[in-house]
Amino acid sequence: MEFVSDGLVMFKAIVGKSVSSHMSHVESTIYRLLHAEADIFAFLPQPSSSSSTIIRGLIEFCDVDLAVTVANKFRDFIVDVGLSFQPPTHVPLF
Repeated sequence: MEFVSDGLVMFKAIVGKSVSSHMSHVESTIYRLLHAEADIFAFLPQPSSSSSTIIRGLIEFCDVDLAVTVANKFRDFIVDVGLSFQPPTHVPLF
């Protein structure tokens, strides 16, 4: 995860092959995990192919300071269900 500005955080999550066919569940898991840390104003995952094991997107948190805290907390974070956050590469999302 990487803080962008004004509460915006870019994320890139890598999922295991076993869960990559359930990307809507992965998106929901990411949302719930991050919303537990801070209120989310907008969650914009980038569409990915059904065979992809990478999901990218933007999250806008209501509190700018908490956005920085959450981005730092989840940098290189690994979740036991086969989900890990990686610093995103700087490519246009949309």
